[in-house]
Amino acid sequence: MNVEGAPKPETPDAGGEPRPEDPARELSRRDFLNIAVGGLAAGAAFQIGGRRAEAAADAESPEYQTANVERMRDIVARERVRENIQFAKDRFGDAEGVVSNAAMNLLDLDSFTAAERARKPPDTIAAHQRFVSRQYEKLWDIPRIEERIRKREAEEGLSAAVEGFGAIRGFSDAHMQNLLASRFHRRWLYGNVSAIRYIDREEHTPHYQVAGRAEGRGMGSMFLKHERQTIELFRTRDQRPAELLRATAHELGHHQDWTTANRLGLHERLQFLRDVGERLEAPDRYLTHYVETAVPREFQEKRGDPRDMRHRQAREYWATVMERYSLDPEEFRRSHPKDHAVAERWYRRLARAPGEPGR
Repeated sequence: MNVEGAPKPETPDAGGEPRPEDPARELSRRDFLNIAVGGLAAGAAFQIGGRRAEAAADAESPEYQTANVERMRDIVARERVRENIQFAKDRFGDAEGVVSNAAMNLLDLDSFTAAERARKPPDTIAAHQRFVSRQYEKLWDIPRIEERIRKREAEEGLSAAVEGFGAIRGFSDAHMQNLLASRFHRRWLYGNVSAIRYIDREEHTPHYQVAGRAEGRGMGSMFLKHERQTIELFRTRDQRPAELLRATAHELGHHQDWTTANRLGLHERLQFLRDVGERLEAPDRYLTHYVETAVPREFQEKRGDPRDMRHRQAREYWATVMERYSLDPEEFRRSHPKDHAVAERWYRRLARAPGEPGR
């Protein structure tokens, strides 16, 4: 599908960080709340409030922290976290920030283990343990992540602005709202998007016309939805409702992926990326000209890193798969059952209510 140009790779903040060896200082950089990626500024109020709440709750016992560390160790082993990190690094290099930050979390976990084995001073061991425990709660602990989402939904509801569609002849914002409600689960539609807007102009790149754009995506969105997370749809030759749905489904796929979706543990994000990466290498995968030809041509002209190109292909493959899954799931199941299975697994995971069982 004609969509926006290559997104910039998400990378961790390059600033300095206090280490666990200095327990008197706040261990803050790699808690993801300081990642310098587009979208974080919009969530600053939540992030600062979260730090204050954590500081107030810092009376947690060493036993509590020990339990968190053991839970993280269990997840790392059971969910093939190290294997999935290596899988992604081999194919995408440093293009995927989720992989880089998961790898850093494991380095912190390994540093704590080494400090224990080396019988480092108790204060040093305690600082390592506290740091790893906090990382587990913020990034790996699914019940805690789900509770964060549940509270936000209870406070703000589950909705998004739908604007600008009156510019299409015979159409309106209300028509678009009804169209979206008839096709998408509310949580998939509104859980990571604050507005869906029609922009009454054409948009082009040097290679193709742009039908839509997912704004505000990236790791800055992985904690809670923020107001910069939007979908923009542009004027094209085909303005029929089916085409508007197709463009929306594609951009929703970008907002609901392994990086941007706000309700996944890091181990789930890694498995999500691996599921998509494996299908991208499969000869029987769902093929589109856009993913297979247009994206590589852009990178070849720019002489970009092949691993960055592959990462972009993974993102666009997922978004095009979600077009088909969203608009004609039964036909897609018949024609491409393995691609359908990946789409269904992660759609069901991200569309279900916080705390609801199942995958």
